[in-house]
Amino acid sequence: MTAEPIDLRDLARGSAPNEALACPPGVCAASADFETPRFDLPAERLREILSAIAAGEPRSELVAESAELDQRVYVQRSRVFGFPDVVRVQIVALPEGVSAILHSKSGFGYWDLGVNRKRLERWLERLESAAAGG
Repeated sequence: MTAEPIDLRDLARGSAPNEALACPPGVCAASADFETPRFDLPAERLREILSAIAAGEPRSELVAESAELDQRVYVQRSRVFGFPDVVRVQIVALPEGVSAILHSKSGFGYWDLGVNRKRLERWLERLESAAAGG
């Protein structure tokens, strides 16, 4: 399992169903499971919101970051066995506004029972709510 920053715009996804990707339209080379919306916020504010979302997740810790990629990498462990999932969050500038790419992948195994997909759904809901002032 690698938890180093990688440019998510160039991500090559594997064939295993143990990962999920959220990306703004036309930004990522890989096919996304979810579209990340554009936000009329400063990049710093979007970064703060996403950091708070990650910090609010149980058994989650920041393990790496890259100023060059504007990315933070988290590891969130499963409750019972402590299996690690790697969650990468990369802020991206758009022609009008800012957005984020989120990628969540199991550190081990082939199946994840939809955990990574559910995680990104939850994070995106929280992100949109917080960005709207909710």
